[in-house]
Amino acid sequence: MRTLTARLLRAEHRAPTQEVSLLLCDDATIQALNRDHRGEDAPTDVLSFPQEEGPALPWGMTDDALPHLLGDVVISIETARRQADTVGWSLQHEVEALLVHGLLHLIGYDHTDEDDRAVMRDHETALLGPNSIWEHANRRLAADAPPIAGMEA
Repeated sequence: MRTLTARLLRAEHRAPTQEVSLLLCDDATIQALNRDHRGEDAPTDVLSFPQEEGPALPWGMTDDALPHLLGDVVISIETARRQADTVGWSLQHEVEALLVHGLLHLIGYDHTDEDDRAVMRDHETALLGPNSIWEHANRRLAADAPPIAGMEA
């Protein structure tokens, strides 16, 4: 997970001093976070909580000079396991895909419209190839499973 995170941050030209917090949890924990922060009272696979929102650093300091928390990624292992089983790939591949997806959200990518979705899909695919969450969504659709909310291909 550390290697994948470092590779993504390098690929996105982010400062090596940035830090990310990762929480692997159960459905009950992620459901509470989803309810409290997004108003959706249901478990989900991944949530991202960026810390970089807000004003620039004072006194001419640069992000490159200071260690700082990029944000938090929360992944439900229970949901990830179900999703991996549905498409027939490993839990590790599923968690890696969710981690990359969550990290891209932390640095400002989104998939609220088709243009944003295409950009995010390209970045994920560049890092993960056929193990991207977008490929996962295609496999779920092919298996006639319900799509991941907001991830329809």
